[in-house]
Amino acid sequence: MLGRTLECGSPRLSSPTQRTIKELKKLGYTPAIVERWNAFARIRQDLYGIIDIVAIKEGIPGVLGIQCTSWGNGSSRKRKSLENQNLSAWCGSGNVFEIWEWGKKGPRGKAKRWIVKITQMRKYPGWEPREKENHEKS
Repeated sequence: MLGRTLECGSPRLSSPTQRTIKELKKLGYTPAIVERWNAFARIRQDLYGIIDIVAIKEGIPGVLGIQCTSWGNGSSRKRKSLENQNLSAWCGSGNVFEIWEWGKKGPRGKAKRWIVKITQMRKYPGWEPREKENHEKS
């Protein structure tokens, strides 16, 4: 697992999905929401049970699949993703899977800014979990 943290200033966007779409566009990606509302079952359904957004970028092979969530829910999303048999097929097909965890952070008494913690997951035959996470600010 690899991770990084970005500071983003999109105060009016309310959902993690909306913030993720905006940030991906800023980074030059072409994103698409693949999470759907199932009115019959009254639940949201992710692509392959784990992906909310897919994104492509010219010059980068494969497709980026993202599970976006609010701050503090990243560990449960990580566990859910690792338990899903589709993660191996997704990553083994040359694609990338990341969890984007959004939260408002900042010094006490100061204006808070949206930041996103991005954890990249890799799972394929012979895959072993790595507990290394790098955090970068941009």
